[in-house]
Amino acid sequence: MTIDTKKRRCECCQIVLLRKRYKGRLESSTAYKQRKYCSLACANSKTESARKKRQEEAQKREMQKPVEPPNETPLDYMLRIMRDPNEDPYRRDKMAANAARYCHRKASAMDGKKTQQQEAAKQAGSNRFAAGHAPKVIPFGRITKT
Repeated sequence: MTIDTKKRRCECCQIVLLRKRYKGRLESSTAYKQRKYCSLACANSKTESARKKRQEEAQKREMQKPVEPPNETPLDYMLRIMRDPNEDPYRRDKMAANAARYCHRKASAMDGKKTQQQEAAKQAGSNRFAAGHAPKVIPFGRITKT
């Protein structure tokens, strides 16, 4: 039987791996050689750490992409963000509210029944039934000579 002089380390936390004891008995050498992690917690966190690494690599790749000058209008940008299902819902709502200002007229600017009545009343009062000029106001206590 040969003795391993090279120290084996946990793939997750880099702690030196030692043979474990189960109910007083030492772990078998084949199980020890096959084991890659010091504990079950490290073995379970492997997937989490790999996911984090992939995310970091993706972020680095995203940062390294060349930035193109924007060829879209602010309205196009807001509509693109609003229609993207991967975006944060709060951000999509904000973009929708801001884009609505450019896409839809205000309700008060629309030609409704009330505005038509007001315009008709202005036209009717502009002829001989128009309001006269305001009376001349003389301040109290002043005597004016005319």
